[in-house]
Amino acid sequence: MEHRLAGRIGPYLARHARAGRGPGRPRENARSQTRLRAGRRTDLRPDRCLIARAGSIVGPHDNLGQLPWWLTRIAAGGRVIAPGDPARGLQLIDARDVSAFALDQTEAQADGIHHAVPDGPNTTMGRLIDTCLQATGSDAIPVWMDESFLLAQGVQPWAELPLWIPDMPHTAGFWAVSSTSAKTAGLRPRPSGDSVRDTWAWLRAGGKVQPTPGTPPFGLARDKEQQVPAAWDSQRVRDS
Repeated sequence: MEHRLAGRIGPYLARHARAGRGPGRPRENARSQTRLRAGRRTDLRPDRCLIARAGSIVGPHDNLGQLPWWLTRIAAGGRVIAPGDPARGLQLIDARDVSAFALDQTEAQADGIHHAVPDGPNTTMGRLIDTCLQATGSDAIPVWMDESFLLAQGVQPWAELPLWIPDMPHTAGFWAVSSTSAKTAGLRPRPSGDSVRDTWAWLRAGGKVQPTPGTPPFGLARDKEQQVPAAWDSQRVRDS
């Protein structure tokens, strides 16, 4: 897929450079940027814009590190904190599918505003962790912990346990974004399991997450990851 996308991006940039709309015309681009900053762009038409709002992006060459964190942590083995309800749905989109969709729409000179996500949850937290176990061949043991307990322990959703969004009234629609328009326009998300396996293959081949400078890394600190399961075990003993 990466090679096919690269083959399409190159000719696209070349065509637009010749037309004065790409990186091949730095002087024209500079003038356009100046007009944009000055609020004088007259060649931008809101009714002819393509806006693809991607959700949680995964896949090889991930520069955020959410899925790579789960894969790397699970590959290390041992007890792994698993948050909340295993059936909690997730909407994950592969970067390659967003790219293919954007290129298809651009080549067709299409416009519109789309949510570039699967049309409904395409996996669950439980299935994601199971797929990471299968992809890595790890003997790690997921320990499912109540969300209220994790929050009481000061575990930060999303940041310390990537992709975990607590199931609360104000987050009810987080993983329930409609992508009807994108689906109609041709967005075809691959199975989430393919993204997991391909990301693990990329990591094993030497791939490394390269986040934007200043972006804090995802995941729990080692000390905290040991303290939280110990507290969970103690609570279960008291409750038994």
